[in-house]
Amino acid sequence: MAVERIGTTLDEGVTYGELTREAAAQTGGTAAVLRGRSEAGAGYVAVDGDPAVLPDMRWARAAARDAAREATGPGEGRTAALPSGGARPVPVLCVPLVTDGLRYGVLVCARDRAPFTRAEAEFLALLTERAAAHIRHAREHERVKGVVGKLQRALLAEPGRPHPNLDVAIRYMPVGQSALVGGDWCETVRLHFGRTLLVVGDVMGHGLEAAVDMTAYRSALRYIASADLPPHRVLRQLDDIAATEPERRQATCLIARLDPNRGQVTLASAGHLPRP
Repeated sequence: MAVERIGTTLDEGVTYGELTREAAAQTGGTAAVLRGRSEAGAGYVAVDGDPAVLPDMRWARAAARDAAREATGPGEGRTAALPSGGARPVPVLCVPLVTDGLRYGVLVCARDRAPFTRAEAEFLALLTERAAAHIRHAREHERVKGVVGKLQRALLAEPGRPHPNLDVAIRYMPVGQSALVGGDWCETVRLHFGRTLLVVGDVMGHGLEAAVDMTAYRSALRYIASADLPPHRVLRQLDDIAATEPERRQATCLIARLDPNRGQVTLASAGHLPRP
């Protein structure tokens, strides 16, 4: 069905294109989305067909506002016969992209033949309602992704300072784009006598919940490591703390205590099975 071909991604521009492609195919004319003046890229976008038959944008905006005020149901449109590009009058249909009272533009359709029927207007109203719902989801996704990105950058900020006798380089490389935040973390803790504790950890799962648990693990580890315990005892105490909070996600951790003065590295890990 045409409705199912709209909203296949969380990309707003792709959704506009899917909407106008289906609208043009179903009506045999030209379809475009008119975005509001206050939006980036205001004007006609995702034009499918001959842009010369599209009406003046000011009229289309006014027609969509009138249609929204007069509509008895979501997405009902307004039709008219208007001159376009100096040519003879052509039928035009403007349908606001509205869902839950939120408006995301106007679907504008025009064709150089018979006026639009009521059945066509109702069908286009169904398409625009579907598109508006997906655009809302796409914008909410972008908003959450922006918040998550800021959180991830904060969580992966330069960890505690190691001793001056040690240089530390960090690079975080997420797998794909769907999970921009998760339970991975790294840390350095300055110890006495020129030693530094290097830590790499991972909380099971992805998303904000994993990031919250990761922050708790990271804070607890900093507190425990300040006592200058051997790496295996740091992990044991961290495990004891986690055991008292069953709702916390499981985690894995690798600790390396570096002693440049003695040329020693002491390793301890927990959570992962040892490699064969």
